[in-house]
Amino acid sequence: MPKILTKACKNALFFLPYSRDKSEGVWCKPLTMTKRNELRRQAQIEAGMDTDIADAYLTRAMLEESIVDWKGFWTAGGEEIPYSKEVLRDMCECDPGMAVTMLARILDIARMGELEDKKN
Repeated sequence: MPKILTKACKNALFFLPYSRDKSEGVWCKPLTMTKRNELRRQAQIEAGMDTDIADAYLTRAMLEESIVDWKGFWTAGGEEIPYSKEVLRDMCECDPGMAVTMLARILDIARMGELEDKKN
């Protein structure tokens, strides 16, 4: 049975697991269409209407708006990376593929995530 996001959960916190044992994942909030459009307009203004740059800015803005915390993220050198907005911005700059992948999962939050009463 398909799960869909409704108004009842639009302000809820979800956990998106990245591993089967849930040792890796992201806590995030859904992004409504209203919020996405607001962020899209801001990204377009910031990018000076350059659509490629605006897309990158929009990805970053939506991740910043949605992600609350994460666990199980590591550098290529094996160091654990704690969540912060600064680290998230750095990831968007240095690993845009991961940023786009994270955003795709967030935009599919009702099917990909688990509703959380509170952060673990």
